[in-house]
Amino acid sequence: MRNNKLTIIFSNSNPKELWGGGEKWMLDAASGLVSRGHRIIVAARKNSILIERAKERNLETKQFNIHMDFDPLKIVQIVWFLKKEKVDVIILNINKDVRVAGIAAHIANTPVILARHGAKLISDKLKHRLTMSLVDGIITNSRTRKQEYESYKWMPNNKIEVIYNGINIPANKPKLDLKEKYNIPKNHIIFGAVGRLQRVKGFDTLINASIILLKRNLPITLLIAGKGKLRNELQNIIHRERVTDKIRLVGFWENPLDFINSIDIFVLSSRSEGMPNVIMEAMALKKIVIATNVGGINEIISNNENGFLVEPNNIDVLASAMEMMLKQNKNLGKICENAFNTIQEKFTLGKTIDHLEHYFYKKYNLSSRHCKISQ
Repeated sequence: MRNNKLTIIFSNSNPKELWGGGEKWMLDAASGLVSRGHRIIVAARKNSILIERAKERNLETKQFNIHMDFDPLKIVQIVWFLKKEKVDVIILNINKDVRVAGIAAHIANTPVILARHGAKLISDKLKHRLTMSLVDGIITNSRTRKQEYESYKWMPNNKIEVIYNGINIPANKPKLDLKEKYNIPKNHIIFGAVGRLQRVKGFDTLINASIILLKRNLPITLLIAGKGKLRNELQNIIHRERVTDKIRLVGFWENPLDFINSIDIFVLSSRSEGMPNVIMEAMALKKIVIATNVGGINEIISNNENGFLVEPNNIDVLASAMEMMLKQNKNLGKICENAFNTIQEKFTLGKTIDHLEHYFYKKYNLSSRHCKISQ
């Protein structure tokens, strides 16, 4: 280690077109660590969105191009790179990374090897036990995931560290006039959602819950921002129920914070989640959040205190929660303030970077007189 600063590689071999919470976490963590003086290298597939966005942030990049679960030639290339760059820590995103770059790191015999799991990537199977035996530690972003992994008899209790996602709290963002943009009646409450259009996100549940409210002639509009393979299926539901003027798939937004800041109530209807950044962003923008109680979401939201939790995959329960927001809309200011305070106190990017540094130095004896975790 040079001058108490680390050289860290973030490796992510997901398909080049994929951009999600894991990729965003990686760049946020990388940028935060660079600001502390560490050298960070983002390694991903050639021409991937991750590489392009890393370059936009002026982060150092490397093309690993890991395509197979076991690739001897790629392992040799990565061994050479790790030794040449004197890497201290390598953080791997998916199991394929572990089985190639993780093996290379073992051969190089210098870096601390970590796997970072937001989503559930391992189960109680022999192949995952063998894969995880290659890593020194696992970083996850919720106690729920840690407890699930530690329920596997072969998983050492000291191998998993919970490091919550953190965000930069947006300041003074202007609101867009979505009612004018989408020709929405002035008296309507706008419910909004953001995410990839895939089954796990539960947008079919959200659409059907909204249809129940519309059949009761309640003044709502639902806007869903995102793209994905279920777009046509979701659009067919909207057309079939003849609510195309009240429920709209508005496509991909380059800056989803602008969208979130301009709706009235944010809804996350997922069937499964880890620790979604989008909830934290909505809370930081002082939005009312209704979310399904899955994954680590109840580690962010305390029901009826800083947001509202509902049973997943239940159309009627979600519709009832949405209707309750309409009735209480003018009395929810305290909930919004509590939501903002929760993020400010527990889930800022600065606290995430503090925790990462502390973990590297304390757990793996990479000592530094510069590192002190925030209280």
